Order: sequence, then structure tokens, then C-alpha cells
Amino acid sequence: MRHFITASTIGEAEAARGQHDDAVMAAAIGFYVAWRMAGGEIEPVAERRRRKAALDTLNLEKGREIADYRNSPATVG
Repeated sequence: MRHFITASTIGEAEAARGQHDDAVMAAAIGFYVAWRMAGGEIEPVAERRRRKAALDTLNLEKGREIADYRNSPATVG
């Protein structure tokens, strides 16, 4: 990492003159693959809540009961 430099943005980072950036690039690719295999970026909570509210509204309009297991005395197993 000592020889991996950038003059402006991280997108323009490169090896210093006379050095090689292969190990840094291989590590970056490995990190990205591991991150993707672990699930990558998850859906933001605000978006998940917005989507759930929209689905609940749609179910109510169609006359379906909305199951709310978090606020009931029974558990689902």
C-alpha cells in the first residue's frame, strides 16, 4: 500500500512510478467478491418500511387481513 498513490480522486489511484499495483488490485477484487457473497448492500430501512406500508395499504384495499406477528401473543415456528 505504500506505493499505491493518488493525486486527485480514488478512482485515479495507481502505483507509484516503477512500482506495481497488482497486489492492491487483487485485494480490492477479493474484498468486493467477499462483500457481494456476504449479501452486499442491504436495502435501507426507510425503503423497507415504505415498501411494507405500500403492501399493507394494497392488502387492506383488497380486504385482506394484515398479519402482525410482532404484536401478537403467539409465535411462529
